[in-house]
Amino acid sequence: MGFIYRGEYKGVSNVQDNFDLYFDMLVNKVCSLFKWENLPETVDERFLMVNLMLTGRVCWFDHNGRIYALNGNWGGEPNVYYRPTQFIVANPVIGSKTLTVLNKDGSNSIDKLDGILMPLTDADYFNDSEQGGLYRLIYQTAGLLADNISSLNVSQINGRVSQIWTADNDAMARTVEEVVRDIYEGHPYRVVSQDILNKVNAVPTAQTGQSNTLLNLIEAHQYILASFFNEIGIPSQWNMKRERVNTAETELMTGSLDVSVYNMEKNLKDAVEKINELFGTDISVRFNEEVKEDEAEPDQEPETEGNDTIPENTP
Repeated sequence: MGFIYRGEYKGVSNVQDNFDLYFDMLVNKVCSLFKWENLPETVDERFLMVNLMLTGRVCWFDHNGRIYALNGNWGGEPNVYYRPTQFIVANPVIGSKTLTVLNKDGSNSIDKLDGILMPLTDADYFNDSEQGGLYRLIYQTAGLLADNISSLNVSQINGRVSQIWTADNDAMARTVEEVVRDIYEGHPYRVVSQDILNKVNAVPTAQTGQSNTLLNLIEAHQYILASFFNEIGIPSQWNMKRERVNTAETELMTGSLDVSVYNMEKNLKDAVEKINELFGTDISVRFNEEVKEDEAEPDQEPETEGNDTIPENTP
């Protein structure tokens, strides 16, 4: 019988560990943005999506009658728009291939091309770095979440101790510990000598506004996640004023999200059209509407004249 290895709990305030956790989590999120159909059996969809999201490009090509989508680096002479015309793929199984992916005259003809370059965004079309696509957004968001959750954990730990007791000697300290233990165990009272009461002091340690700090960190965590989802086209409403969002505001936000999604979807579909024409495939790709449904919709208030928002605590 198998078992789940949980490891030894050592706290959750390590920023690097939290960064790694959130980076992987966000990568998993964005890899569900698009749905593919009729992919060749030699194309690994997970590899395809991870490379598109983190490098911003893949190159599709034919090798011995099989279609592959792999990553590599730019090469060759530039075309009229200063873009390298070749893409170099080095693979331990396929070997090294130099593929012509752009025409020198800048035309869209595919007659003389060996492969089709698929960029995720317009910026990735001109990007020669290995960190393209949504890498910077994921990196930034993972960093913010890691710092925030670490601060939240530290604040929780600091909030455990409400006060520290001081005593003149060990005997008196042991008596105080017994009294505090009895209180925590639910004993209604404990009789102690007046001498102990005179010589023992309780020093408050809880910071003023501790609960507000925790609340602010929790709100910041939700806001960071909501901002990330909105950037990649998944509606996630978050109002820092803690007010409900009316229907008009929701529609406006959703419309603005479609701009970035449209850019990614357009680039993928343009590349798929060329791939199908060059290799005789029937691949299709579209935005995955299910990811929007996975996000819980916020409460929306019907529009009322002279009242754009309604506070949450309004009956």
